[in-house]
Parts: sequence; C-alpha cells; structure tokens
Amino acid sequence: YLNRVKNNIENFQNLLNYKSLIQTNYDFYLSILVLVMIFICIWFGYYLARNITKPIEKLVLATENIAQGNLDFQVHINAEDEMAILVTAFNRMTRDLKRNRIEIESKREDLEQANTSLEERNDFIQKLLVNIRSGVLFYDKMGYVQVSNPAILNHFRIENKTLINTHYRSVFNKEVTQIILSMEKQLQLVADNSTSRQFYFEIGSKSFHLELWLIQLFGAEQNN
Repeated sequence: YLNRVKNNIENFQNLLNYKSLIQTNYDFYLSILVLVMIFICIWFGYYLARNITKPIEKLVLATENIAQGNLDFQVHINAEDEMAILVTAFNRMTRDLKRNRIEIESKREDLEQANTSLEERNDFIQKLLVNIRSGVLFYDKMGYVQVSNPAILNHFRIENKTLINTHYRSVFNKEVTQIILSMEKQLQLVADNSTSRQFYFEIGSKSFHLELWLIQLFGAEQNN
C-alpha cells in the first residue's frame, strides 16, 4: 500500500513539472488562434472595402461625370450581388438619359426649323399683304379681326391703323356689315367655301363700285 502511495506522489510531482510546459503550449496555440482571427478580420474588412466601398466610389465618380453632362460614362465592376444590380440599373439610367437628350435635341432642331420656316412664311405673307392692291381682312369665327392690310384701310377710308382684335362690325358701316352677314348665311347654306357680291359704296360725295369676297378657311377657323 505504501508503495502505491509513493508512486502516486511521484506521478503528481511529474505532472507539476509538466505544468509550465503545458501552460506554454496553451499560450502558444491561443496566440496562434488570436492571430488567425485577426487575419480573418483584416481580410474580411479588405473584402468589404473592395466589394462595397470601391463600387460606391465609382458610382460617386459616375454621378459627378453625369452632372457635368458626360452621359457616355459607364460604371464597370466585377460583382454578382446587390451592388451589381445597383450598378446595372445606374448604367441603364445613364443610357436612357443619353437617348432622351438625343431625342430632345433632335426635336429642338426640328422645332427651330419649323419656326424658321413659319417666320419666313409669315414674312412672305406680310410682304404680300402690304403690296397687294386688293383689300384683305381676316377675322375669326367670332368676328374679331386677326390680319388686315393697308389696302383695305385705303378702300374704306378707315382711319384706325390697328384693327387687330377689333370686331369687323365696328370697322365697317351698317350697310357693309349687313352685306357680310348675308354672305355668311349664304356660306352656311351652300356647300362652298367662298362667295362674292358686287355693290356700290359711298364715302362722302364719292361712290365706289366694289366686289366683296368672303372665303372660309377650313381648319384655320378664320374668314376673309
């Protein structure tokens, strides 16, 4: 029995001798584990920076370029997650903006050409009205004058040089107004867009023989 106790004491002493070695090994492996965890954290941070921060920086750069008018700028990244979806949508939006701008520029050029053509046509009509010897007066369906030329002012001895937005009933005397009204009724009864009538018109002591044409302009909502 004494020998057994003695052996146990010797074994315990041996274990005490190995305590420092075991503690050293434990500290070593724990340090290795901590270093591995630190490395994993650093690698994960680098992964996040490369896959999230870099695409965001590219998106910010693309936004600055687009704000400056460079709609050809595209973002290129290698990703397959939600960031790739975001970048794809951003590039699609940029292409749509570029296409819309091209369409707007094209329509603007067409509008400028149409305006130029319209101005040239209006200028030609104004020159024609000024130089034509026949009196011309356009009025809308409500009877308000839209266009007139100097000849009609001279023919009817009209002193007011500005007839625009003036009702034709206040321009002509009662006799001429009644003639125009009867011609308007005639246009409504016949399937035609024009009618004419000859009559004598007296101004002071002078009598004038005039032929009055009334022409309906379909689509323009004006009469002549």
